[in-house]
Amino acid sequence: MTLLAPNPSVELALFILIGLVLLKYSGLLNKIMKGIGFFVAGIFFLFLDAATSIGFWALPSLAQAQYGLGILWEVIAWILFLIGAFLIASDLISTK
Repeated sequence: MTLLAPNPSVELALFILIGLVLLKYSGLLNKIMKGIGFFVAGIFFLFLDAATSIGFWALPSLAQAQYGLGILWEVIAWILFLIGAFLIASDLISTK
């Protein structure tokens, strides 16, 4: 089921951006700025995954390259999300 975009990576990136906006309005964003940078970099890689998959649609001979690059971009994005989550958790625990 596609809610916002034809690519699940774009939907995930948009939902994370919506979460960042909600953090801004709750006042927690200033406390966790160190980890947010990793989340934004992860969102960039999810958009890069979507752009790669869209760009290779016209060339069926490069479908395997598109699949491999898509996995690479998503793995990098998830690693960045995990680093950001650990940094955010440590910031929230250390601040009172």
